[in-house]
Amino acid sequence: MISKNLSSLALVLVTSISGFFLQTKAKAGTLTVTEEFDFFAKGDLVSGAGIFKDFILSAGNDPIKVSDKTLEPDWMGNILQTYPFSSVYPFRADFSILNVKEVSVLLGDFRADSDNLFLRAFDDFGNVLDESLLTIDDSVLGGGQLTVTTTNDNIAYVEFGSTGSYQNSVYADRLSYKVVATVPETNSVFGLLVLVVLGTIVSSRSLKRKGFELQAGEPIVQDFEY
Repeated sequence: MISKNLSSLALVLVTSISGFFLQTKAKAGTLTVTEEFDFFAKGDLVSGAGIFKDFILSAGNDPIKVSDKTLEPDWMGNILQTYPFSSVYPFRADFSILNVKEVSVLLGDFRADSDNLFLRAFDDFGNVLDESLLTIDDSVLGGGQLTVTTTNDNIAYVEFGSTGSYQNSVYADRLSYKVVATVPETNSVFGLLVLVVLGTIVSSRSLKRKGFELQAGEPIVQDFEY
């Protein structure tokens, strides 16, 4: 009887203390995801639904494929191009996730002509949130990284390519995006220690704290920053 009362009392204490010490508060952080397209084979089509977890890649009615070329040594691995190469449609990535705050992409060419590179971010209503521009001349092998960002974390999609005589006749690689996420933060380490001690008293119960895991599409490179 005494043992039963102690167990009941311990359970009440566990419940009360857990409510006090295990209250969590949201701590914002940024999850960075980078798609380098190196898990595909040259010639693979990567446009359309079902290819990537967090976004759909398109170029109007023209397919996007992994190019047979490689911009090495400046760029390593696979690069993307539209097909046909000079397209009236730019690359476009529509995100299926919320809270996208920043997007960057590598754009470049093979010294064939000068290119006016661009990357633009839009919200759900088609309003331009930010724009990044870079001009490369016909002597440049490769190009550069363009980045767009917003303070409202509301990038719905981005468009990127080039203007000029042969519009969108550029290659793309390393599409990277930052997503604002939150993780729970325990208020007190001491509270956790108390719960461990009391939990040993209640032998018929087990207290499990559900873990929190951030997941993103594969293949990716992940980096979480507070």
